[in-house]
Amino acid sequence: MIIFSPTIVRENRRLLISSQPISYLTYTNDDRLLSDNIEFTRFFANHDPFGLRISSAVRLSATFPYILPTTHLPSKPEIKLIDAGGRDNQGNKITYRYLFELREWINKNTSGVIILNIRDTEKKVGKTKKLDDRSIKTNVLSPISLPYQNFFALQDFINDEIYHYIKPYFNSIDQIDFSLSDKKQVSVNFHLTKKDKEVILNDIYTEKNQASIKKLKELLK
Repeated sequence: MIIFSPTIVRENRRLLISSQPISYLTYTNDDRLLSDNIEFTRFFANHDPFGLRISSAVRLSATFPYILPTTHLPSKPEIKLIDAGGRDNQGNKITYRYLFELREWINKNTSGVIILNIRDTEKKVGKTKKLDDRSIKTNVLSPISLPYQNFFALQDFINDEIYHYIKPYFNSIDQIDFSLSDKKQVSVNFHLTKKDKEVILNDIYTEKNQASIKKLKELLK
């Protein structure tokens, strides 16, 4: 099962696209709480939603300025979509929501849950950066640039906090990260060169990734 979750520009909700019905991820048990998810197959029930190509779902969930423009869907008012990373870059939030909704079945019928995070960058640790307060340029640009620079680190903090709160609801749940070292550079392109592939394959031998492999093997025994 796979769930795509592009972000709706107008209201910042997520449009959940899946080959299976997932309405249970779109509602809350408290009328005072807002639901931030919309199920694609129900919302576009009259447009053959289950006939959507997986390549189209991928495209709806991935945008990049000028290269991959925002997409538009046939609704009134029209739905405009941007990259899923606008709300959930690693996909953790929707993963945690899915697991939490099915927690009783999971605890009864499985020996536990393993969440694998495969990242293109290492998880940030929130290091304090020294700013040149005397610089006019810094004072003008920092209110804009710093939140953007820390955007994905902020998502890491939020995701770790959610994981901390759902963990006690499971008999066994573990989260393992595999990540490309920040020291390694791979081009942002539609095609990976031979050198790019070698960099990615060789990075599995870093100390962190080897520790993740060891932990994964232990959990699977």
